[in-house]
Amino acid sequence: IIDRAYAFTGAPIVAGGIVAQLVMAEKLTAMGNETAIVFGLLVLITQSLVGMPVTSFILKKEAKRFLDAGEHKAFMDKKAAEAATEKKKLFPQLPKEYQKPTVLLAKTAIVAALSIWLAGLTKGTINANLVCMIMGVIFCAAGLLEENILEKANSFGLVMILVIVFCSTSLSKATPQMILSMIVPLLICLGFGVVAICVGGFIMSKILKVKPMMAIAIGMTALYGFPG
Repeated sequence: IIDRAYAFTGAPIVAGGIVAQLVMAEKLTAMGNETAIVFGLLVLITQSLVGMPVTSFILKKEAKRFLDAGEHKAFMDKKAAEAATEKKKLFPQLPKEYQKPTVLLAKTAIVAALSIWLAGLTKGTINANLVCMIMGVIFCAAGLLEENILEKANSFGLVMILVIVFCSTSLSKATPQMILSMIVPLLICLGFGVVAICVGGFIMSKILKVKPMMAIAIGMTALYGFPG
């Protein structure tokens, strides 16, 4: 339906956001396909314009059903019970006087360095960004890393700016004619992405016993992802 390179570039970015774009850009640069890199960046920039309105509409419907069914009362009781029961973690939390930006960033850097080393052992089979994500989840659950650690280290905004700048370098090679020629493939890519997420969300809702609208809304976060 659309150019093969566009299809193979757009699909993972619709599903994986910034990290997928970085991975695809690295591979496409090695292949010398600058046009596909620009298309991938276009998908990344515009997908939230589709994802957020669709998710908002779905969540309004689900919120109304949730309240009308009276499920919020049981949900709040469950949350209160969870808050009262403090879960023990493998690593004890640092005393407050040591939770300074330099210490938090040092811990983050150690986990990142370990992740990059582990990715190196796979000889490029698994991308370092993906290993960093997995290790971040593991060490956060274990208690070594605090939740929202970059925000607590007052570095989140700076890191996001650097990531966006790094992603946007390919735009220097784009021309107005190139962008215009990509509009139809872009709409097709995003359209198929939304349909696939809806179908996948519905199937997963049956497997995981989740309300269909909620499962689809969770799937839609792929279109705006982190930090949205």
